[in-house]
Amino acid sequence: MIPRYLAGFLADRDLTLDDDGNFTLILSKEKPEQSGDWIQIPEDASGILVREYIANRATYIPVEMDIKVLGGNPEYFPPSDEDIANSLIRTSYAYYMLSSLHKLILPELMEETNHFVSTDSDMLGGAISSEDNLYMIGSFQIGDHEALLVKVTPPQTRYWNLALETRWHETYDYLHRPTSKTLADVEYSVDGTVEFLISHEDTGHPNWLDTSGHNFGFMTFRWLEGKGSEVALPEVKVVKVADLHR
Repeated sequence: MIPRYLAGFLADRDLTLDDDGNFTLILSKEKPEQSGDWIQIPEDASGILVREYIANRATYIPVEMDIKVLGGNPEYFPPSDEDIANSLIRTSYAYYMLSSLHKLILPELMEETNHFVSTDSDMLGGAISSEDNLYMIGSFQIGDHEALLVKVTPPQTRYWNLALETRWHETYDYLHRPTSKTLADVEYSVDGTVEFLISHEDTGHPNWLDTSGHNFGFMTFRWLEGKGSEVALPEVKVVKVADLHR
């Protein structure tokens, strides 16, 4: 079975927009005659992934997409026994991959906790990362009465965020807990740095991220269009929660 891979990539700044901000994107094996941006896809292309970077959900306008097949509807072929078997194998493989990402994505962070490393799609692979991003990934390990202070100097970029993840690189319950923050909803220091507090309880810190009760987890910075940039790694410090209250 061929693993997932990135067959093509197009960023928003690469799109040709009309006066209303709309664009036409064509995916095909051969260059089309129709006008619009084009991505050449291989024979085994199977999916489209659209990434939206939302800095402020309060002002977010949902995207609308009109997707259609050009040249008429493709002929329908009922799935064969081989097709069904391959689909079951791919599904099983997906479960295996998702349950073992902590062994595939910088596995050393399972042991080397409370610090960050810098990485990008060249190391992580295009199937799970964006082609133009710089990532800083770390793991936190704190006790029941401890917290983690993370201080970073953000680069000049259109978007960045910090998100907490489980040991399987799943996001925590972001609908009900503050488990991630973007450049639009953090409080900056006078010198332009940002300090985060990762802890089990809210101590009143303006940039608090909730561990959701987990003593171990991953933390990921995403710097949009930061690939290849020199960005200093965040400073990390374990502190006692009692000291924060004092």
